[in-house]
Amino acid sequence: MQIYGATMQTEVHLSVPFFSNTPDNYHCFQAALRIVLAYYLPDREYNWQELDEITAHTADYTWPLAGLLHCVESGLKVENIEPFDYQRFMIEGYSYLEELLGREVADIQKAHSNLEQERKLAAEFVQKVDVEKRVPLIEDIQSALMERRLVICNINARVFQQLAGYTGHFVVVIGGNTDGIWLHDPGLPPVKDRFTSWGEFDRAWSYPDENARNIMAIYRP
Repeated sequence: MQIYGATMQTEVHLSVPFFSNTPDNYHCFQAALRIVLAYYLPDREYNWQELDEITAHTADYTWPLAGLLHCVESGLKVENIEPFDYQRFMIEGYSYLEELLGREVADIQKAHSNLEQERKLAAEFVQKVDVEKRVPLIEDIQSALMERRLVICNINARVFQQLAGYTGHFVVVIGGNTDGIWLHDPGLPPVKDRFTSWGEFDRAWSYPDENARNIMAIYRP
């Protein structure tokens, strides 16, 4: 039996500004990025139009690549951990997504994002961001928290809603202890300081399996 909180010897709960998703429910990554930028760059303000431009937002979905590149350009450091192979994605596109994540998730990505745009951004991403190609662990999130780093994760929002199926969603990890994890969840519905057990978080984070896990740890060097 895994003891999820075993490495959290000290409780960490950072005081982080919160921003909700927009009413159209299509800007959870922009809201997550806005939370991170407000924490590290409090003297800068971003409106939704700027965030759409920064993140190369399409009609109703956003990959994180452009937004993370903006963090780097703003003087922040980004560490990305996931089993995703950006080199293969640049070459194979959808077929690689289907192999890695399964047809259900790959079809959602294809229908709701610009894969050709993201394949081009991936080439710059691997040059400017610290990319580690492996399945991240709960311990990686806990280590980032102990170093006072914010973490953006992509999860299946339907797990928290007790629903079947998949809805990709971004949350910001702002704290944790031996019992669970604090998230700024932009929604919808928005939940500031959501606290959930490590086990429930892992179920949302590891959908459809552990290959879906990712960590975007952002900090000021």
